[in-house]
Parts: sequence; C-alpha cells; structure tokens
Amino acid sequence: MASEIEGLWVQRPIDYVSRPEADYTLFELARGNLTDALDGHAIATAAAAAAAASQQGDLGCSAEAAAPHIPCKPRQHAATADAKVEQNKRRSKLMPVRRLIDAVFRRSKKESKAHQPPQQQQQQQQPAEPYLPIPAAKALAAELITAVGTVHAAGIVHRDIKPDNLLVAADGHLRLCDFGCAAPASQSALGEGGTQFFMAPEQFVNFDSFWANLSFEIRARIQDFVTGLGFKHDSRPADVWAMGVTLSAMLLPLPEVTAALAAARAGKKWAPAPGSAAAALPAELRDLLFRGMLARRPRRRLTVAQLKGHAFFAGVDWAAVEARAAPLPIDLVALARRGREAAAAAAAAAAAPSPAAAVPIACA
Repeated sequence: MASEIEGLWVQRPIDYVSRPEADYTLFELARGNLTDALDGHAIATAAAAAAAASQQGDLGCSAEAAAPHIPCKPRQHAATADAKVEQNKRRSKLMPVRRLIDAVFRRSKKESKAHQPPQQQQQQQQPAEPYLPIPAAKALAAELITAVGTVHAAGIVHRDIKPDNLLVAADGHLRLCDFGCAAPASQSALGEGGTQFFMAPEQFVNFDSFWANLSFEIRARIQDFVTGLGFKHDSRPADVWAMGVTLSAMLLPLPEVTAALAAARAGKKWAPAPGSAAAALPAELRDLLFRGMLARRPRRRLTVAQLKGHAFFAGVDWAAVEARAAPLPIDLVALARRGREAAAAAAAAAAAPSPAAAVPIACA
C-alpha cells in the first residue's frame, strides 16, 4: 500500500525478499520513532528537574530524588534529627488509637484533610500539567495530520496509527510507516486489524464476549447487505480516532487517556477532574480531541481537511508543514536517540545476570 502513495510523509517498505542479505531495519534507517522521542522527553524533563533541584541548596535534594511533579522534602538539620525520631516513635504508638477513633466516629475526608500539614495540602492542590508543551504537541499533531492526509488522499486507510509507527526521519520530522494493516478506504473497518488500544469503536470487537460476538455478526451481515446494494464504505474515520488517541498519549498520563477512551467508546461526555492534566488543556484542544476526533460515531469525527481548519490549528502554515519546512519546537532526533539509548540500557540491565544468582565457587 505504501508504494501507491507519493510524497515524503510515508516510509517506503523494505523488500527483504529481493534482498535477503539486507539485515537492516526501519529503525536503522530512521532516527527512532515517536515513542522513543516521548521517552527521551521524559528523561530530559526529569534531568532538568534534577538540575533545578540541585541548585536549590536550601532544599537539600539529591539529583536522584528529583523528578517531574514529585515534591522535594526540606532537609532536616542534624540538631533536630533525634527529636524527630522520638516524635515519630510516639506517633507510631498512638496510631492504633487514632485508627480506632476514626473507625468509630468515621470522620469525613474533609476533616482528615484539615489535619494534614499545610505543605501536603499545597502539594495535593497543585494542578497537573500536560506531558508535552502545547506548541510542541500542536506541531507534531500538524505533521501527523499531514502524513495521514497523504494516505487518505490516495484512497487508503492505515488502520494502525500509533506512536510506534511514526518514525523520526533524518530531517527531524515525522514519517508514517508500517502499512501491514492498510486497506482501501472503501473497505469496511469492522473487526479489522490494528492495535487494540488505538482501535476505533467500529474496529474493536471483544470476541471473548457472547453479546459482542452476536453484535459483530449482525453488523457484519448488515454491512454485507449494504455492500451488495452498491453502497461503499468509508473507513478513514478510524484513522482519525487513532490520531486522537496518539495525540492524547502525547499530552495526558495513561489513566486519564484510559478514562477518556472508555467514556468516548460508550458515547458519554467525559469531564476531566479538576486539577488534572486534561483540565489544563486549552478549550480548543479539548474540543479537537473529545468532540472532533474521539467521537463514538464515525460520521461525527472530523475529516483531515476539517481538522486542518479547526480553531486549535489557527496560525499553522499548512503549506510549510506539507513541504517539511515548518520548524519544530522540539528536537525529535536528539530525544529519540536519548530514548533509544535508555531503552537499550534497560534491556541490557534486564538481560545481565543478577549478582545474587551467581553460584559461588568452593575453594579446595
């Protein structure tokens, strides 16, 4: 399918049959993928937080303890350390009594929160922030929409859009790859392949459920009947859903993405909790995600052309994006390299034998 698409936004497939001696992979041709870049961004953010914490000598935080959104406890002076230990011992003795009082009188959460230290209350009230900066997420979303638009313009649906399939090219821009699940857009999306987490509601079928199987059979028969009458399908909205999941994964932590997808698949309106990362998103971005892309009904999702005209992308030079001339406010090449190096180090550490597992050699 990729061979039928023209442009710089699609990675051509590698033919291993005609060149069996080729032992390279897509990752060796590219600089990594978007997942690597997101991992590298997390590492860079943690390193920046550690550097900022190390400069604050009054807090006495070590670089290893610093991480994004993890508050740092003030350093205890040596003169008060013994007093703190004795105080903790007295508190530990009183804990069973306090648990009994709480169980009998069932104090409300509001009352128990009033007894928390002011520093802890301030930490709980601190709102979360989006994972990626909004300008970086907008630039990456514009490139993702452009790449998918190239595929849709050719009458093809990708059906497996996810960060793993967005390569970081040598020029620092994204490129769509892995067309193993691609098909003509006129083919029905019901029950067709992809990655379950990124599948649209019309794609995913829970074959372990009797009622889901029955619903699948009924919908398949109806679609076969409609196809026999000469009507054509349009499965491109499934890619729009997957783009919405991908963009959500760039911005929100996994629990919030899971909650938003569960509500969207059920056709319910999802309201982010106050102080969450989703609540911190701009109103235009929330509208783009939860109304224009993650809509349960395929016909209610925006097309690629409508996505480009959305208010969130106001000011985007789409001609420059199409020509890969729009600069990105994020260095994907460096971040992808950092993420791949960290993944390789973690894999090597996991494969290394544990010192505890070493068999001692008895001396004669």
